[in-house]
Amino acid sequence: MKKVFFIFIGSMLMMGGCQNTMPAARGTLTQEVSQQQISQESTVSLQIQPPSQSPPPAPVPTPSPRPVGASGIRGTATIGPTCPVQRIPPDPTCADKPYAALLNFSTQSGTLVKQVQAKGDGSFEAALPAGVYVITQAEGKIYPRLSPQTVTVKQDQYTSIHLSFDSGIR
Repeated sequence: MKKVFFIFIGSMLMMGGCQNTMPAARGTLTQEVSQQQISQESTVSLQIQPPSQSPPPAPVPTPSPRPVGASGIRGTATIGPTCPVQRIPPDPTCADKPYAALLNFSTQSGTLVKQVQAKGDGSFEAALPAGVYVITQAEGKIYPRLSPQTVTVKQDQYTSIHLSFDSGIR
């Protein structure tokens, strides 16, 4: 028996002692042939076997699991108008923008339960037990202004809401 060896160079396969190259898949090539089976002008068929260990797949990000019974309010905050003159058709550069507002979540009687900062993309989330809440802006500014929003949170559910702040631009 004679062992024929092969070398991978990039994506090309070179057979020991030959000038020719051919495209090759990743893997290991081994072939044992007898002296009678191979000569300078003979063709040898080979099988490519993929590597026995493939690299582990990239981790897939998964959202954080919510505890059973989780409830609260999640949503987005935007501010507008953002241009002094509204045009028809509307100018896309004048569309409402995400707003990183500081939000108060209070009971209907006015007791502050939680304060949450919306992210730069306007998204926010407040884990709250079931009940009725009033959302207001935390800052005592005249503008931007948010009209108080009353939201009901049900047991084991998140309530979605969109908060639209008035920029005061006219």
